[in-house]
Amino acid sequence: MGHDDHDLLAFAARWAPFGGPPAEDTFVRFGMTLPRFRIRVQEAAARLRSKRAEQRIRRGGSSGNAPIPL
Repeated sequence: MGHDDHDLLAFAARWAPFGGPPAEDTFVRFGMTLPRFRIRVQEAAARLRSKRAEQRIRRGGSSGNAPIPL
């Protein structure tokens, strides 16, 4: 039942101003309980942050951490 990260994050963002989505909506839309939905959103956000950090590093920007000498 692979819902992509974008769907999860967009849904969570739409409901954020209201304290998060109702449990019924997460179950109907994604087939998961609210606690599982929250975990999946956290995982998706972590993947997005990691992906953006990699992109900054590739462009020569900072990842926010000092480079590791090799």
